[in-house]
Amino acid sequence: MTDKPDRIYNCDEAVLFLNKSAGQKVIVPTRNKHAHSLSVATNEHISVHWCVDAAGHALPPMNIFTNSLPGGPYHRMGPVNASYACSDSGFMDQTLHLQWFEKTF
Repeated sequence: MTDKPDRIYNCDEAVLFLNKSAGQKVIVPTRNKHAHSLSVATNEHISVHWCVDAAGHALPPMNIFTNSLPGGPYHRMGPVNASYACSDSGFMDQTLHLQWFEKTF
């Protein structure tokens, strides 16, 4: 199998948070014990299921939205042959993984 790296795959799911304030650092003087800042409490995100083979070729990703697909041409500028789906949690589940697998292979 080591002579056919295009048959060895690795998949992972990445989460892209839509809350711009997530992960921002706040710098305050050392005399302050607590840093106070305003932030929006939201966990809106898009999950992307990525897969590459050992030869370095990327397969078409699956972009997963929470609850429903957004309106408008959200897929027009997306990756070539990418698929788009939604789930209650916004993350990959067994059903979506099977759909992605059947479409990709």
